[in-house]
Amino acid sequence: MSSYWLNSERVNTSNNHGTGCTLSTAIACFLAHNYVLHDAVVMAKAYVLKGLVCSESFGKGAGPVAKTAWPDEIQYYPEITAVSGAEINNLGKTQQELAAGGKFSNGLINTAQGYLDCRFPALHKGIGVYPVVDDVTMLQSVLEANCITVQLRIKANAVNEVSNDAQQTKLVQDISRAIALGKQYNAQVFINDHWQLAIQLGAFGVHLGQEDLELADLNEISAAGLALGLSSHSVFEILLAQQLNPSYIALGHIFPTTTKVMPSKPQGLAKLARYSALLNNVCPTVAIGGIDASVITDIKATGVDSVAVVRAITEAENPAKAYSLLEQQWHLAAAQQPQQQPQQQPQQQPRQSHVKSHKPSVKQLQCEPVS
Repeated sequence: MSSYWLNSERVNTSNNHGTGCTLSTAIACFLAHNYVLHDAVVMAKAYVLKGLVCSESFGKGAGPVAKTAWPDEIQYYPEITAVSGAEINNLGKTQQELAAGGKFSNGLINTAQGYLDCRFPALHKGIGVYPVVDDVTMLQSVLEANCITVQLRIKANAVNEVSNDAQQTKLVQDISRAIALGKQYNAQVFINDHWQLAIQLGAFGVHLGQEDLELADLNEISAAGLALGLSSHSVFEILLAQQLNPSYIALGHIFPTTTKVMPSKPQGLAKLARYSALLNNVCPTVAIGGIDASVITDIKATGVDSVAVVRAITEAENPAKAYSLLEQQWHLAAAQQPQQQPQQQPQQQPRQSHVKSHKPSVKQLQCEPVS
């Protein structure tokens, strides 16, 4: 089992009574809301940090940590660092170094270590409906239907089952053709998994799963100027992905799906809304997993920026027509959403779903404690 170090900004306040009780209670509450343990811990830590920032004294002496709302602001969440086995046995020394103002030693493996200077390009256009296909002919058909962003996902096992020169040659040809089509139609074509070929052949972007991050060279991907999409299946994985400054983060799987074996349970609409709020104005988001026309309106209502569809297009009799209908439905759902007017900030520009921003400091936030 992997071990992690959670690091947050220090809040200089004497109003810190009850932090331990608040932390343990918050963990229990988030578990009761069906969040996995890793999620519950980072969410509880964010809740406590927000409580410290918003704390105040009542009468004489130090006051209690504030009781605030659900921690939807990613600024309160910790940075996550994977800890090696050798370093676990030496945590006492590490804590002393940190207390003295030092930094993590080389034994600590930051999930973003070596990639902190990587800046993956922002998307040129908002995504909308995002087809994920395994066939270049189908990819071309949705591009001809004015698709803006599409992903070519040729599963690795489909190549490895017949790992010969002919199979590899076809893979190269398919990816090369998909990239050429993207340039022809001025579209954002992402290549799933095969990041080395994506670099070699000049792709717009590459999409990686969490399990692929240990094998991929993100420095090389960034240096080549490729956009990067990352998968996530929980709050914890969202934080891991966000630390790498990707071009977008996929949130899933929302509903049951048969397209691949999933490492987690379906997240559902309520969690999707929480995930979307967490990344609002931080990184573009894409909902994925078991999505078809019957749930498009519900998906849009969660606030997520875009929606990826697989079987609703790949199993359709006419994939191009299926894409067009889904895109129309998505825009109709967007038009039906209530328009939120900014309060006391008339100069603020409307958010664009394809624009990234960076995670600001907790010191830049204003507190609104729950009464």
